[in-house]
Amino acid sequence: FTCHVKKKDEWYSMKYFHVPLNIGACVICHDPHSSEAPYSLIKPVWDLCVSCHNDKSSGEHIIAGYIRNKQHPTHGVPDPLRKGKELTCASCHEPHASNSPKLWRLDAGSGFELCKKCHAE
Repeated sequence: FTCHVKKKDEWYSMKYFHVPLNIGACVICHDPHSSEAPYSLIKPVWDLCVSCHNDKSSGEHIIAGYIRNKQHPTHGVPDPLRKGKELTCASCHEPHASNSPKLWRLDAGSGFELCKKCHAE
């Protein structure tokens, strides 16, 4: 964090942390020298996330407990909240730290609150 002191302070003020951040292992996800992917990631976002969280690639985790026998896309479709961007894991989850459980974005306190950010009731 020598070069990213402000980010360190911001992230460590949060309640929940992604394990690589918490152990200071930024290079699990980032290439500090160069990369073809945005944010100096070692792979595109979705590919990177599922390289560790491969059980989440089907999208079943998103609708578990809400809808039976269906899947929710985790990539390959437009992101409804970010025009011109593809849906990825980072559409719903903060990749570093969050005040919401499961590193949810958008100040969601529950999975249902997160769903309502894109889907009407």
